[in-house]
Amino acid sequence: MLDFMEGTVGGHSRDAEAFWQRLREMAQQGDRHIFDEAQGTLLFRFRHSAWLLRRKAMPGRAERGSFEITASDVTELDAVTRELEAKNAVLAAQAEETKRLLQSAIEEERRRTLETVRVRVHDIMGSRISMLQRLLTAPEPLEAAKLVPTVDMVLEEIWLEEESPQELLKDLVRAYEAFGVTVRLTGKLPERRTVALAFVEVLREAATNAICHGHADVIEVKVGEVGIRIADNGCGAPPTFHPGGGLSAIIRRAKSLDARLTIAPQPSFSLALTMPAPGRASEPAP
Repeated sequence: MLDFMEGTVGGHSRDAEAFWQRLREMAQQGDRHIFDEAQGTLLFRFRHSAWLLRRKAMPGRAERGSFEITASDVTELDAVTRELEAKNAVLAAQAEETKRLLQSAIEEERRRTLETVRVRVHDIMGSRISMLQRLLTAPEPLEAAKLVPTVDMVLEEIWLEEESPQELLKDLVRAYEAFGVTVRLTGKLPERRTVALAFVEVLREAATNAICHGHADVIEVKVGEVGIRIADNGCGAPPTFHPGGGLSAIIRRAKSLDARLTIAPQPSFSLALTMPAPGRASEPAP
């Protein structure tokens, strides 16, 4: 304690109260020292050491205001504590950065979702208008009006689970033919229900695009276990075209099946989706 007094206040003091008040003043003046009034402690940090001082009432003399001051060398403990504080600060900064990145990712995903919805709504409304325009030019308007509900069925993405894919395919072909579009279908859907439903959805998207964007009136469809190929007699698409909602849905469907998708935009539009063959390279679509 005497050495500590010598090093801090430059001399010895017999007045413990005055010595403690002097230490408090020193602690408040420098950022290296810490005073905890509730605990009655002072932490003095020097270049190569750290000391913890405690002030507490002496047993049996509390009523006379007597107290004692103890000093403990806590250099190693303080070094570990400061190292932990530094690491905690780094972790806190990393947590904030992670939170920021997560929020940024959420915002980016929200933006992408809104863009996807915007494109999809644009495509659906465009397809709906194109099909309704076909009905308006029909020679029998009253008969054509009966097909208005068919527009919703053609553009609907939700397929009833209890219906067979083959029946869905037949209904879809009949719906397109009701709009004056000839669908030449050869082959049979795959046995696997998930793949068969995927092929029906690919046909729906491709045929709707052919009618609404390519102005086609003939659609050739070849389907089998290894894939599906769809071609139309429309005006095709420019080589630099960008996939819209319908074609993007086909691309996503191909990825979900791990299938190969081939697209030829000219002279008329055609696409082929080929399923991977187990243990060998994928065969071309039929």
